[in-house]
Amino acid sequence: MGNPEEADAVKAEELDAPPPYSEVDNLAPSPDPAPPQGEPSSSASAPSASNPAPRTPIYTKFPPTLNAYYQKKVTRTFHLGATVDKPLFAVKVHTGHTSNPEVELYDGPGDTAPLLAAARRDSARWLNTNVTLPASPRSGLPASTEPMKVEWSWGKGGTHRFSVEVDAGAASGKPTWRREAFEWRSSRGSEVRELATQRSTGWKLVRLESGPQGGSGGETAQRSEGVTSDGKEIVAVWAHNTPWNATKTFKMEFRGSAASGVLGERWEIMAVVTALRLWYLDSEQGF
Repeated sequence: MGNPEEADAVKAEELDAPPPYSEVDNLAPSPDPAPPQGEPSSSASAPSASNPAPRTPIYTKFPPTLNAYYQKKVTRTFHLGATVDKPLFAVKVHTGHTSNPEVELYDGPGDTAPLLAAARRDSARWLNTNVTLPASPRSGLPASTEPMKVEWSWGKGGTHRFSVEVDAGAASGKPTWRREAFEWRSSRGSEVRELATQRSTGWKLVRLESGPQGGSGGETAQRSEGVTSDGKEIVAVWAHNTPWNATKTFKMEFRGSAASGVLGERWEIMAVVTALRLWYLDSEQGF
């Protein structure tokens, strides 16, 4: 996602911010016209108060698959988007001893667009991360600083855990926010290899609370698709591209419940900016 060591001296060109990836009006549908006489009405199968229809997400910030593209010039800003010719978001990185965040994510293809999130190392423990999230008028959530902490365990090595608000109101039809915990786990498994190449390394984001899929864990050959060995839902995966790919540095994909956007805008932003922070840490260590 950019060459941090070469690029600190050059500023990205200013571009106009694009519209959000997708926006859906959360309006009640207009009633269907009455069927002609003699034809059965479809109202028997219509959603009722006791059996509401699944709610369409009000707002989906990112496409389900994101690629990170270097620019052709030397710069500390690179782009995120579904394709190289349509950059949607800008990412600026800062290296060395700096008062700036290591990673800044912008709501448009240039660093003059509104800031979506920023991630910086914790001053007391450099592998820990503090993420700054601006207030969101759309969701009504205030500005906050969210920690992502490294935790070490036997069998999983170092994982990066954070908590953030998710939209728990999918069944009721209106946004209802609650905090849930998520964890990035390093991976060389099938989810990562399928996303990039057979030799790729990367990370998978695990929903630590019970997800909607209800799959079972276990050994790789026995577990349900999209579920970890301990039975947790995988909601995002990202993978490094091969080192000789000079333009596309990594690929990220939302999975499971996250692919439909039902976890909400703030969760999506947090997932992407923490993935960028892990890419930054991997780049420092030569992954």
